[in-house]
Amino acid sequence: MILALNTSTPQMGIAVMHEGGWPLAGMILSQGPSHFGSLMPAIHFLLENMGTDIHQIDGIAVAVGPGSFTGLRVGVAAAKGLAHALGIPLMGISSLKALAVSAGRLDNSMVVAPLVDSRRDEVFTAPFFNENNKLVQVAEEHSVQFDSLCDIYDPLRTLFVGSNPAVQMPRLSEIYPNGFITAPVSLWTADAVAVASLGLSRFLSKDYDDLPTLTPAYISPPDIRPNQYASFFKAKM
Repeated sequence: MILALNTSTPQMGIAVMHEGGWPLAGMILSQGPSHFGSLMPAIHFLLENMGTDIHQIDGIAVAVGPGSFTGLRVGVAAAKGLAHALGIPLMGISSLKALAVSAGRLDNSMVVAPLVDSRRDEVFTAPFFNENNKLVQVAEEHSVQFDSLCDIYDPLRTLFVGSNPAVQMPRLSEIYPNGFITAPVSLWTADAVAVASLGLSRFLSKDYDDLPTLTPAYISPPDIRPNQYASFFKAKM
């Protein structure tokens, strides 16, 4: 079984996946004053209610960012501690790719643009595209001003999926007044099942991360630079 943790957003997610690829259990904990401190009790609760324990876990997948600074520190530290104590593999997974996975199944012809809140009205993002039913990241992850998204993504050819619909949906409406396309709001969550699925693929391929060197991908804001996504959209026209 694979245990997956996603603490990269205010909605903390935990999931357990069978090595056959189907989810066995999962939960989402909404934000609160100290909800990241409930991570270990939540793991214990989930496994106990499954009728199993942590020693039955074969590998751990953890969202390494980008995302919440505090959340990433808590999640990665917990995952590394458990993997070390149990002597099992650890797989670090991009938070943006985890968000994009479910949405990417909806339409193979569109660019998938995951959005994770950063700071000062910025978001972390990177474009993904389906090639032969495989989700491919086509440019590196960056933190950008929300208003700059309209210089990056064509609203008619982009499927947006975010981590904070109450804030991000209205902001998208402001910068795309003529409309934009989004994944169903039910997919706008810290989906630990997606983290588990991506982690399982790496687990089966024995593509593990090195425990001592795995660190959160905080991603600093970029310098002002030309639109690196322009050539991608042009090529897809």
